[in-house]
Amino acid sequence: MKKMITMTMLAMAAMSLTATDWMRGIAVDGKVRFAPDKTAQGYLPILDECPHPIGTNYTIAVDYWTNRNGRCECVYKQVELPPEAPAPKVYSRYKAYLALRGAGVWPQVKAWIEANDLWDAFIIANEFSDDDPNFKLGVEQLKKVVGWSDEQVTALLEQCVADKADEGLKREGN
Repeated sequence: MKKMITMTMLAMAAMSLTATDWMRGIAVDGKVRFAPDKTAQGYLPILDECPHPIGTNYTIAVDYWTNRNGRCECVYKQVELPPEAPAPKVYSRYKAYLALRGAGVWPQVKAWIEANDLWDAFIIANEFSDDDPNFKLGVEQLKKVVGWSDEQVTALLEQCVADKADEGLKREGN
């Protein structure tokens, strides 16, 4: 979960004040105005107690500041975290080659890669990611060049998923 920095912490960092100087302030239009120095009049003690979020999909954010009960208080709200984007699938170049060769379509795919000046990229890459524009283009062209359906392409790609980096170490007993 991401950590939220309270407004008092931001203000302290921005103003380079010591703890005793920034412990007083006044709420104006929902924002806090910190005392310029410890002798300034008209500022209230600051109450800034950040609650913990309820649930794992939430965080806490400053809603507004108010002057209440002789203190300048920070009022927080619970905010839902945006959903994390799924990690892109990663495919092994070598596994892709083997699967395409096994399916008997490697010559057509290789010809398309060369014709589109992507051979160097194919050779240099160890893996492909499904969020890469060239990979997406290649998958669409695979359907056209060899006449495969979405289901056939998906089945082929499932054979090509790259091993996780640490799986090789696990297999070797390290």
